Amino acid sequence: MVKDIFRNRIPLVSFFIIIVTLFLVHCIDTGGKFHFFEYLVFLGIFFTGIWFTRKTLLFFVPDPVASITPVILVFSTNLFYLVVVGDLLQPVLLFSLYAVVVYLMASRHRSPGLSKTVLLALFSALIIVAQPTGFLILLVPLLWGVHDRKSVREKFNGILKNYEDTLLFLACLLLVVLFFVLTWKIAPGEIGFLGFRLPGTFHLMPKYLWNDLFSFNHGWLIYSPVILFAFVGFYFLSEKHREIYYSLFIFCLLDLLVESCWTGLGSTRVFGQVAFIPLIAFLSIPFAVLLNSVAEKGKFARISGILLCVLFIVLNLFQTWQYRNRIIPESGMTPSSYCTVFGRTALTESEKMKIAVNGSEPEPNLNDKSEFRQKTLAFYDFEDTTSNYKGRSQHIVVIEGKRAFRMDSNARFSPALEVPYSELTKKRQVGARITVSIFVERNVTVSGCNLVITSTHEGKNYRYKILNLDNQKLNPGKWITVSFEYITPPDPYTGDKLVSYVWYTGNSSIYLDDLKFELFEPEE
Repeated sequence: MVKDIFRNRIPLVSFFIIIVTLFLVHCIDTGGKFHFFEYLVFLGIFFTGIWFTRKTLLFFVPDPVASITPVILVFSTNLFYLVVVGDLLQPVLLFSLYAVVVYLMASRHRSPGLSKTVLLALFSALIIVAQPTGFLILLVPLLWGVHDRKSVREKFNGILKNYEDTLLFLACLLLVVLFFVLTWKIAPGEIGFLGFRLPGTFHLMPKYLWNDLFSFNHGWLIYSPVILFAFVGFYFLSEKHREIYYSLFIFCLLDLLVESCWTGLGSTRVFGQVAFIPLIAFLSIPFAVLLNSVAEKGKFARISGILLCVLFIVLNLFQTWQYRNRIIPESGMTPSSYCTVFGRTALTESEKMKIAVNGSEPEPNLNDKSEFRQKTLAFYDFEDTTSNYKGRSQHIVVIEGKRAFRMDSNARFSPALEVPYSELTKKRQVGARITVSIFVERNVTVSGCNLVITSTHEGKNYRYKILNLDNQKLNPGKWITVSFEYITPPDPYTGDKLVSYVWYTGNSSIYLDDLKFELFEPEE
């Protein structure tokens, strides 16, 4: 291994530059506040993956292509985002494990050996333990070299003839899996320190595949379009290296289908689909074969290929920056919102409202009078002694005027705003704000004071937002004014309502005054 590294200085230097670049970008992204040793281990795992990816590619394409392919795939896919952020170990670990397994399989196919069989079983077992769908990795050694009827017979006869190797592989595989399961008392795919689990529930029906790949809500091929060319590369792989075509293609296809059986995969708050990232270790082979085929076509084809790869890299780096700066939201992207943010370094306040989804959106500044028309929906100064809240109105503690509203264990809710959206606005989406002045008596600890804004459908809350004031600076003996803003859901159903109020669960008395509910409609 050491001799091989020193014999290949150029790829070593290029990969070293990749690692240093990723490390520096991570330092900038975190402001230098990260666990140095842990991130170095993270980078070490990642480096293992790209190093073995290159070693595998050397079996199928010339060295220049084998060295440049991992570089292109790192910087033009969401693998870059995952490594820079460094907060999810499992996908990167699986990428490296996949890369090692593919290398061992390619190497073992050319020169079988006992040590390679044992290592292949060990790393395959680690994949099975590390993710729920890891058992699919067994298809790789089972189908490797199979491409026609003759090769099927040869594969079957080889398994029978070398049954000792087969038994050794299965024994090592089961030993490692059972060791982890029995020692940690866990189910496969649920190792706590890996920090990532497939979301939702599993249904054996890959109806979410199209969404996971092509949805603008972080579909993998939308945010890492270079992967499309890896799938195109399967055509060239079937022509030049048919002995591995079925093994790689069937594994990648089944892995995509099975992963997409998890109901919540398409709604996770990630950049692209990180669950598919480990497949890059497999897809690098058809991608490299495609690049090599393009390079053999002539100068014009090479220049076009280089420009296209540069375009994908720039696009991925820019969109990664957009995601980290919340121009691309964590979830809820649509074709319309994608067109809105495409190529943008900043958004107007009304544009922020358009892409607002479930609290993950960049919060618009509702005070921008050039973009929003402001309207007061309701205002309570609690001066009216004939209203239905007169029993809680008192005149001892006030901010101005003669009266304020007292809340305690007998009055949990303030006067509320409850307006049907059909009467509220004709705009597709608007902003709302609750503002209130609060007084806490001296020597009193406030607990359970909340500002609430929600939408209701048939009496049930959705898009519920709450601001807990326990951590706010409510200075005893002084009035303090607080506000809470809300972006309504786009196109609410007929009969849905906007509801807002102050909710208090504490026991001591607090006082409210100047309770105001406001609406902010985009000017356009």
